[in-house]
Amino acid sequence: MLLQAHFFESAHTLCWSSLFTAIEPAKAQLLEYRSASETATQKTSLSHIVQQPIQAGTVASIHFDIGASLMNTIPTIVTSTAAGFQPAFKPVTTQDRHACALAAVATIASVPIDDVWRKAEELGLPKTGPYNHVIDGDFLAALLAKYGWVAQVWKACEKVSQLPAAAIALVDYDETWEVGRHVVFHRAKASHDAKVVEYVVDPTATKPELQIRTDLGALAPAWYIGVHPMGKAPATSAKK
Repeated sequence: MLLQAHFFESAHTLCWSSLFTAIEPAKAQLLEYRSASETATQKTSLSHIVQQPIQAGTVASIHFDIGASLMNTIPTIVTSTAAGFQPAFKPVTTQDRHACALAAVATIASVPIDDVWRKAEELGLPKTGPYNHVIDGDFLAALLAKYGWVAQVWKACEKVSQLPAAAIALVDYDETWEVGRHVVFHRAKASHDAKVVEYVVDPTATKPELQIRTDLGALAPAWYIGVHPMGKAPATSAKK
């Protein structure tokens, strides 16, 4: 009996030890996110979307699914043939033209958009749009953190090669109104020939054939915010 009791006690200790070992990287990344958010500022005229220093206590109120954060990943390979490829991020679409940012978050997190709506409203999103005055860098970071993802800060984009492996980008950007359409950008290698594939998921595309776009030159992303899983290093931009 003593041997059996010792075995279960050891197993219990090992289980908790493994859990805390798994949690530590996510915890460290969350602290890194707070530190970066508190010090990072973007000196641009993009007043509506540029991330400002986060208010004290905001990160402490962010709750996220640790299990989900440990499973999150940015795929480095997409399944492909000579005829085409399958996007690693599946489109979560919306017909609400004001909700493209929420659909982009749902696409990255692989969750129904209704779930993102609920979490966004918990963070203070109004029931009806427009939402561009609310969904800034801080808001996206807080919302993505609920799904175990880290959002960096908004940066201007002059060419596609500046984009990291995964990002939320603004296309069809209007400089006068400082608004655009949120899409999800992903870069990976094709499985059949190892060539680089760059594409965007467009959540508000009216036609199914336009939900996945590779004509990035035509879309001309103007701004982007890099994303990566908590506890993992952010991906770098393409070397071009």
